[in-house]
Amino acid sequence: FTMAEVDREAIKRQIEFYFSDSNFRKDAFLRGQAQADPNGYVTIQVLLTFNKLKALTTDVAVVAEVMKDSEVVDVSADGLSIKRNAELPANDDSGARTVYAKGFPTDDKDVTIEA
Repeated sequence: FTMAEVDREAIKRQIEFYFSDSNFRKDAFLRGQAQADPNGYVTIQVLLTFNKLKALTTDVAVVAEVMKDSEVVDVSADGLSIKRNAELPANDDSGARTVYAKGFPTDDKDVTIEA
């Protein structure tokens, strides 16, 4: 992929979701990867095994480039890893900010559903 062929915003949104307070707290695999590194980094190569990201790009350099200006994560100096740039809050208030909705048609072009 060249930078022109990838959806930069979708890549950024997906990775920032992975490292968000609500997801990172519940994602034992991702937390374990971060805890295994003394500085809390997760290699981009590991992130590229996640299906939603893999569908957007398989290029480590593209991910590093897209994420370098993120306010949620930091890219390592070598451009090979990413970490949260803030500690997890002590309290999990994600439940109070979560809405569950169902019954929307998936074949209606006027209905847009994003996770």
